[in-house]
Amino acid sequence: MKRELPLLITGLMGTFLILQVFVPHPPLDSIDETLTDFALIVIVFTMILGIINLIATNLRKITRSKPGWGYAAITIGAFLVVAGTGMFNLFEERSLKKEIARRNSDLVELVVAIEASQMIADPSRESYELLVQSVVKSLSDSYSMDARILQESGVDPREARHLLERGMPDKARFEAVFSPAGINYEGFQILRERTQTRIGQVADYAVPYGKALLSMVETVQEFLAEWPEWHSELLALESNGGVIPPERYDFVLREARQRISPGDFDVMGRTVPMGAKLGSQVCKSVIERTKTEMVALEEEALRRDPDARLTEDDARAATLARNIPSEVLADPAMVLALADFVSKDAPLEGLDNTRKMSWFATFYLDPILELDATEQGSAFNWLYEYVYYPLSSTMFALLAFFISSAAYRAFRARSREAAMLLLAGTIVMLGMIPLGNLLTSWLPEWLQMSDVADWIMMVPNMASQRAIMIGVALGVISTALKLILGVERGYLGGD
Repeated sequence: MKRELPLLITGLMGTFLILQVFVPHPPLDSIDETLTDFALIVIVFTMILGIINLIATNLRKITRSKPGWGYAAITIGAFLVVAGTGMFNLFEERSLKKEIARRNSDLVELVVAIEASQMIADPSRESYELLVQSVVKSLSDSYSMDARILQESGVDPREARHLLERGMPDKARFEAVFSPAGINYEGFQILRERTQTRIGQVADYAVPYGKALLSMVETVQEFLAEWPEWHSELLALESNGGVIPPERYDFVLREARQRISPGDFDVMGRTVPMGAKLGSQVCKSVIERTKTEMVALEEEALRRDPDARLTEDDARAATLARNIPSEVLADPAMVLALADFVSKDAPLEGLDNTRKMSWFATFYLDPILELDATEQGSAFNWLYEYVYYPLSSTMFALLAFFISSAAYRAFRARSREAAMLLLAGTIVMLGMIPLGNLLTSWLPEWLQMSDVADWIMMVPNMASQRAIMIGVALGVISTALKLILGVERGYLGGD
């Protein structure tokens, strides 16, 4: 039985997967998704066991002071730092503040213009607009500087963009690029620092509100996903022409609003009050986005099967769609509602409510409030860019010497086949660099090194690759059939 059961499971699973390819209809069409979920669960447990083994093995080396115990300590330390940074998104708040400036060029431009008008008495000077644009570019790499203004000021557009995209430039390089325009480095530095302070004030106040807003969206989603009456409304969309009747819409809206009644949210260690008007807008946005998701699901199902009928599971899936929070946060009505609510109490000195609202209304909420642990600006991304990537480059640089040694041994023409390999490798390598064409420039174009190298790669090399792939495919089919039919039993540990 210990052998027969694994053979039976292997045969059944293999048969089902083959049938799914040739019979793409329920229930066979969803088997691979279910099996993939099972595989992911197994992989998670396997990964946990691997992590436990990694820590236990290296801890034994450390506690027993075995040779190389220092490397074991570095391994455990690096693992804990990377895992903690990725799982808990450490330094998230600081990363969010940097992302506000980097991604919200409209906001940065508005703030810089306000600060510059307070610093510079004569905004009609030619250098004024260039100063504003240079500060914006240094804080937001997505901003596009006006090439015409740069050229008229005598500044090389390419050098200016390259310098400012890296953030705060050093004095010598800045003056070398912008001295023709008469822009003072100290003035640029002061304006940039004042702009960062203002944007920091916006971030300190607006980000917690945005996080609370995201929490409200998820609360509404979770309630609607488990509410049978909402499922019924979504399933009736087709018969109602894609519209929820007004009285039913008001009923759904009222029930959803009760789940996020006005109150305080604890976000990022701060208490954030949220109003009824803002909650109502959240519910409306979630309802509308869910309707759109349901219609898209229905169209996809009918495209695959004209007789398909959606179920409550489909309604639940549409309600919990991952893209709904980001779409709600990007909704202009939602952004304006949040700006109106936040700007009345935001502690920004010297600005009236109208100006404060214009600041918050320029917020690009979606990527800021959902900053992923791996995105640019996060601590995890910093570890990847400035620790892992350089170490990987070092490893590959060391491998180059081993590859050179292996190539020397492989290219020694001791046989006819080795001589052909040496000749083809030499032509291809020379064809990939300018030296190859320089040496053969006197020959007809079709005999020049780059064209010959391309022909070798596209004709004999491609033909060989296709032959290998066909052989691999036949081998995979043969091995799969042997496994399904129980002929191959090596994986059972015997036979």
